[in-house]
Amino acid sequence: MPVFHDVAQYSEAYDRLKLGIPTSSNFHKIITPQGKPSKQWREYTCVLIAERILQRKIEFYRSAPMERGLIVEAEAADWYECDQDVTVQKVGFITDDNHTIGCSPDRLVGDEGLLEIKAPYRRLRSNTGFPERSMNASGPSCKVSSTFPSAAGSISYPGMT
Repeated sequence: MPVFHDVAQYSEAYDRLKLGIPTSSNFHKIITPQGKPSKQWREYTCVLIAERILQRKIEFYRSAPMERGLIVEAEAADWYECDQDVTVQKVGFITDDNHTIGCSPDRLVGDEGLLEIKAPYRRLRSNTGFPERSMNASGPSCKVSSTFPSAAGSISYPGMT
């Protein structure tokens, strides 16, 4: 059964819960959408071992699309609620009973499952030749798909569909 930890995402308590365990957001480093081992699995394993030994989070690069996703997440969740006529709930961190695996979906959708929000943007070329970023003209994108290793990892929890 899943264990729900009531912590703010990206807080110190959240980071402590994630130390040294594989999380759904990094499942792409373990397995590909085709079910094959990822080429990154050894490096990811070393990071998890280092976190357990050092008892601290190993920092990684956060890209512009990741930053944008954090900024528009609340708006996208509101849009999803309205569009799908459902109520969503923020969640902190979820682990299995033995605290050997974890996930932090963007929202829970009642008893129906979870919501992973993707906020893509298009790259445009300016007259300077450098890429510029613009918001996706179609608005926020809210998807739950088993083709995303992170979503597949999140929905693999017993009791979560």
